[in-house]
Amino acid sequence: MALKWGILGCGDVAEYKGGPPLYNVEGSELVAVMRRDATKAESFAERHGAKRAYTNIEDLLADQEINAIYIATPPNLHCQQTIQVAEAGKHILCEKPMAMNTDECRQMIDVCQKNQVTLMIAYYRRFYPNILMMKKFLQANVIGETILARINHTSYYNPGRDEAGAWRTDQLFSGGGVLMDLGS
Repeated sequence: MALKWGILGCGDVAEYKGGPPLYNVEGSELVAVMRRDATKAESFAERHGAKRAYTNIEDLLADQEINAIYIATPPNLHCQQTIQVAEAGKHILCEKPMAMNTDECRQMIDVCQKNQVTLMIAYYRRFYPNILMMKKFLQANVIGETILARINHTSYYNPGRDEAGAWRTDQLFSGGGVLMDLGS
């Protein structure tokens, strides 16, 4: 089955990380994007080769060409949007962290099972080439029996209160701040 994607939320993660693989993989096509600001939605669609740009989720979900949605919005919206997408019968790739709490996670899983759609969380770091190579080496016992493996990932992050990414440090939107985002 060819994946015909719609992107819900066109911020930095969709721009640079999660979005490009959707249309750079064989058998996968970016059909439409949704962002509340029409000018920004159209600009994103043009940069990424999407056929259409929408300003509300209802129009995106009504697009019959789309069979999968990448949810790239703040975590406080993931549960509600996953429910809407699943009920529209479309497969889901949801950005991390999955939701605000385990109850929301369970709701998301249940609605996807009920509607027979796939739900995947975008834990993309496990697919980094260096991580895949380490996994291959460990499985092949190239370095002998592995007792402990530790990987550290750090980055500086300190947005000003008025910057676009500041929501990541607010538990009401992010579910736990920057540690929840990096740690997931």
